[in-house]
Amino acid sequence: MISILVLSALAQGLPAPQRPADPFVFRSVLDQRVRIVTAALDARMWCAWDTTTCGLYKAWKGGVRFEGTVWTNTHGPQPTTKGSEYMRGVDKPVWSAIAIIKDPAAPQPRLEPLECTARWLGHEVYQGRLILNYAIDLKDGRSVRVQERCEFVLPEHIFSAERREELDFHAPQHGLWRQWRVLDCPEDVALQVLVRRDSTGRFFVDEALAQDAIEDVKNEQGVTVETRIMTRMTLGKPFPVGNIYQFWLDTPTKE
Repeated sequence: MISILVLSALAQGLPAPQRPADPFVFRSVLDQRVRIVTAALDARMWCAWDTTTCGLYKAWKGGVRFEGTVWTNTHGPQPTTKGSEYMRGVDKPVWSAIAIIKDPAAPQPRLEPLECTARWLGHEVYQGRLILNYAIDLKDGRSVRVQERCEFVLPEHIFSAERREELDFHAPQHGLWRQWRVLDCPEDVALQVLVRRDSTGRFFVDEALAQDAIEDVKNEQGVTVETRIMTRMTLGKPFPVGNIYQFWLDTPTKE
């Protein structure tokens, strides 16, 4: 069991959560995807993670259709998402690692890719808040523990009134805060987590090194059908914590 660190000042300062389901975190098949953990953070924000990749599968408003043997005693159907989608996650490996190789003769260390595998360690609920636990297993036998915290937020939870005015936060918006914290990263290793941000929402990064990249998705004829913006955040010994905030306009829920 990973020891739980004290929640960040942001989490401690948020209003008490109003969860729309009990339990508000559960594991199931979802949208025909196996090994999914779903969190009903708020009636306005449901999220699901893929325990195979240790990455976000989807964020949406509207909930889950609870069908199948466990919920309705019927065989065949499985739980599916319903409502309005905010965003999809990354549909490829989320976590990567970098070896930091120091050479006394070189002014800067050399960076080389380091093979790794993400491993799900379960989830915990601490002071009513969700914590997801991962291990990033390195090819050389070492392992780095990661905790991800997530919560539904509103712009006023993050920004002052003056800053909201500067950022043009006038219409009601719903937000998702995600925080990653590496617990025992060696000095010669850095981890990177890939986050998809090509949605209609707004995206902010705090306390992390981040680099954006644009990826074109092509069909079988080689025609670009979608452009995705990916943010790769770097975490390690000097920068063990990274936060992102994503906001979307409040829209009517689709059934």
